[in-house]
Amino acid sequence: MTKIRNGDTIDASLASLRARVERLEEESAHLARELETPSDVVRRQGTAIETLERQLNLLLEQAAEAQFEAGGQAVFTDKPPPHY
Repeated sequence: MTKIRNGDTIDASLASLRARVERLEEESAHLARELETPSDVVRRQGTAIETLERQLNLLLEQAAEAQFEAGGQAVFTDKPPPHY
């Protein structure tokens, strides 16, 4: 344990401690910002995937209806046949 003998040493210790705390706060803010960035990307990608899935399902339904109306069987849909 270091003994503090005069006011200069106390001031120097406090200044050093303040500098360390400020550096830690800056690093903490930087890390928090870095953590938010991937979350935003994942959120946007999830929204894009949901939109694409809806569009794909609509296109599959339209293709199945068009094929059925042309006299074929609807093979593009994930729905079970009517006899289920």
